Amino acid sequence: MKYGILGAMESEVKMILAHMENVKEEKISGFTYYQGTYKNKNLVVTECSIGKVNSALSSQIMIDNFKPDFIINTGIAGGLDSRLQVLSLVIGDKLTFHDFDHNILKNYFPYQEYFYADERAVKIAEEIARDENIHQITGTIVTGDLFVEDSKKKDQLLNDYSALCVEMEGAAIANTAFINDLPFIVVRTISDLADDGGSMTYDEFKVAASDHSAKIVLNLVERL
Repeated sequence: MKYGILGAMESEVKMILAHMENVKEEKISGFTYYQGTYKNKNLVVTECSIGKVNSALSSQIMIDNFKPDFIINTGIAGGLDSRLQVLSLVIGDKLTFHDFDHNILKNYFPYQEYFYADERAVKIAEEIARDENIHQITGTIVTGDLFVEDSKKKDQLLNDYSALCVEMEGAAIANTAFINDLPFIVVRTISDLADDGGSMTYDEFKVAASDHSAKIVLNLVERL
């Protein structure tokens, strides 16, 4: 079993890379992929960069060249749901795009409005959060090419999708996993509350939030 792990930024994959052994590095189309092991589990890890296009391209290149059996997206997100606070954990059981016409999503390939995470992985991630005493909620994550730091936009996303959090890669990675018939999960830690003070909170907490998600992912790989 090989696990493909993607994070948008260096901070989101740094902890995972630090725990890997026997690491080999390969660059393809500008993306750098790291193959190695963690507690006898085979991993391939990459920093996919920010946004839907980069993350989808990086995911497909990973799948084509390194043949992972399971896809994991780790990283940070802006909280939408009032129950969340900075450093809360969100496990995405379904993902969609907030900046894409949903009639097109439903009526054209791949005919999916939502992409659904692997149920077993979701349950294991929830168990890990409980074991680690981490505040966690499972639900919908929305993705778009926009850093949300506007309270009006936040309210709109919450009302339109009943989403827990917003980020810029998860649904694109989920879409890519789906069309390749691969199970996936998206694990995100809240770095800001996607409101008018979002950028300041993000700058303060992005590293701690990234490490939070990475810790869950490493535990998840052990238990899957």
